Amino acid sequence: MGEARYWLGEYRSATEALNRAVTLAEEHDDLFALALALRFLGDIAINFEADVDKAEKLLDRSLQAAEQLGEPWAIVRTLLFAGWVPWTREKYQEAEVIWRRALDMVDPKDHWSRVRALTALSINHSQMNDHEGALKLIDEAGALAAEASDQFTIANTAVQKVACWTTSNVARNLCPGSTAEWRSFPSLELAGARGRQGGTRHREAGAGPA
Repeated sequence: MGEARYWLGEYRSATEALNRAVTLAEEHDDLFALALALRFLGDIAINFEADVDKAEKLLDRSLQAAEQLGEPWAIVRTLLFAGWVPWTREKYQEAEVIWRRALDMVDPKDHWSRVRALTALSINHSQMNDHEGALKLIDEAGALAAEASDQFTIANTAVQKVACWTTSNVARNLCPGSTAEWRSFPSLELAGARGRQGGTRHREAGAGPA
């Protein structure tokens, strides 16, 4: 229930439900449920409440539960969220370590998590002015998204690809006469529609089905 309300953008009611989930998970020693609930509470804290310190504490607890459980799937998903804490503080090297750990741990068949990790790393490299590195990362993410035929993920990677092109000399070198050519990339029309629907870049890159 809490996760469903989270995705509907009903953050106050989502928080109430997720807090109840945390209480029940602790009472029944359900580490998986605990890691999941704390993960979404952490994202609400950073994305809706704009409380990075609170988010850090919640995500640390989520990661502790996931690691105690020993479930890579849960660990990776918490790491995808947790990287946005140092990123928001402009501590990009710390964020890099977290997302690299997620990418190293993810199951090769888990395209969803791999794409999110690569997209987050691409955004991070953009912030560190490594635009060519960012473009390479998002190219890899986009290929995986296309392979999985996930239209929402394809759109997200396309948005980041446009961001890479518009903030670097790569586009100028490849298309010296015009900036129009990159607008013809597949899925950019869908990407623009997704972007106009709202939501922050870090949620699109790092969050998703539990």
